[in-house]
Amino acid sequence: MFGHGWWRRFAAAIPYMPQAGVDAMAHDNHAHLHNDTLNFASGAGALGILAYLALMAAPIVSAVRSPRTEHWTMRVCAALGLSLGYVAMGLTDTMFVFEIPKSMYCLSAAIIMAFLLDAPPAPRAPKPGLSESSRPQEFAGTVER
Repeated sequence: MFGHGWWRRFAAAIPYMPQAGVDAMAHDNHAHLHNDTLNFASGAGALGILAYLALMAAPIVSAVRSPRTEHWTMRVCAALGLSLGYVAMGLTDTMFVFEIPKSMYCLSAAIIMAFLLDAPPAPRAPKPGLSESSRPQEFAGTVER
């Protein structure tokens, strides 16, 4: 239910591994199970699996709940690709034990949600007391955004 702890997850799997695998990893202090689902399950149990599912679902849920603008479908497809890609890659190697893939996942999700949001900017009201003639000549006739 609660797992074996993040630093003991590999030791918990040793009874189920072939001897050749145990011998190969005997002196490795950074051993992991080469599967994100197994890492989360053995490290944190059922709560770890729920956390992993929440991590994988977060970009999809955010994209689906985002404003229905012109790029909504692209956001949903990109979020699905990100999450499903990490799940697929996490089946044969680990994506969430090391910092670079974790950071890339967060950054990619943020990019999907921020840069594919195409809501037009709201027009700004003119500043009080600033007339067209009081503006510097190089800005005369331009529109403030």
